[in-house]
Amino acid sequence: MKHRSILLLVLALIAPFVLTAPSSAATDPAIAPAVKWLTAQQQPDGNFFGFNGKADPGTTADVALALAAAGTDPATVAHGGPSMIDYLTSSASDYGTTVAGAAKLTLAIVASGDDPRDFGGQNLVRTMLSKLDPQTNLFDAQLFVHADAILALSAAGQTVPAGAISALEQHQADDGGWAFTGETAAGKADSNTTAIAIEALVASGYADSQTIPKALKYLSGLQDDSGLYAYQPASGSALLGDANSTAFVIQALLATGQSLDSDEVAKPLKALESMQNDSGAFYFQQGATDDNLLATIQTLPALAGKPLPIWPLHAPGRTLDQAKAAAQAGDAQRCVFFDATKHNACNGFLAYFNQFGGVDAFGYPLTEEFTSVDPATGRPTTMQYFQRARFEWHPGSAPQRFDVQLGLLGAEQLTTP
Repeated sequence: MKHRSILLLVLALIAPFVLTAPSSAATDPAIAPAVKWLTAQQQPDGNFFGFNGKADPGTTADVALALAAAGTDPATVAHGGPSMIDYLTSSASDYGTTVAGAAKLTLAIVASGDDPRDFGGQNLVRTMLSKLDPQTNLFDAQLFVHADAILALSAAGQTVPAGAISALEQHQADDGGWAFTGETAAGKADSNTTAIAIEALVASGYADSQTIPKALKYLSGLQDDSGLYAYQPASGSALLGDANSTAFVIQALLATGQSLDSDEVAKPLKALESMQNDSGAFYFQQGATDDNLLATIQTLPALAGKPLPIWPLHAPGRTLDQAKAAAQAGDAQRCVFFDATKHNACNGFLAYFNQFGGVDAFGYPLTEEFTSVDPATGRPTTMQYFQRARFEWHPGSAPQRFDVQLGLLGAEQLTTP
């Protein structure tokens, strides 16, 4: 595994050339006690227990993702021994060989600043791509896992095969939802799979998919009177929401552009916050109010306002496929909008562009800024494509050049199998 860099905590020092990024500060007062409780559940070898009460890399990967969303570096979480990332590294040769394991690990380690193409001796991106069934265009028959793989590939900067997107869309039921099993019969869909499918479509550049409005309508029918969301419709009884489903839906709403203070998000978020116990942990639902590890894991990204994929603290939080979509003009004090390609150049990238040749040297921007794993360093890095170059932000590397380097496109092409 390539060594990860220490997450940068000194962004303010490079102003005014810091690249645009949404705030990653975890401001919800419920987050700190939840993080404290969650980290206390870690075992001496770095792992977290799963449903069976034994060390579980899947649960540990979920915890890493949740902590990263809340602003805690998973590599620093340890109880006098290996960190959770150390544990995941040692588990990758076994757990990372399935598409479900590879997807979970990829999402967790990208959020932690690691390289999914070289983690614990595994190329997790290659593993996921190898699992795509040429007949069904599914990475896994379980649709939740299929959507998770789409999210993970997008987080790794890998364009998702178009067939995999079509297969996801085609498995939407008539009621607008998606089912964990992939079934399309009435009553089989659930809120969790539907939410993850929405996030997968957005992350892979299909935010305009006609399936998303239908899915959002389906989810709206699962909200109970308190604002919580249920897993599935209730037959002959009142809906009873739960923390996990509510958190999943909040993330999906955020992925589609809803803000934390919008009516659609604020109500379920307030209801979710009310489910925190004095310990800091969250409970699952009314009638099951004990501290719940999985409910706490799932709740943290929602409280932090983070849809999937989760990015390191210094990343702009946009996949390459999302960054290709035509943009509106940015802040005129920090950006120049190029009408020829409908994209902006901003901040440090704009300063480098202007200083070292402009359009004649680099052409017009073809994307907005995005986050992708840099093949040269194995770390999630802020990038932007221009017609003749890929700009990369490497803080502290060359202040006189606005900390911008050009991607090694030729070397990548010649070394890619």
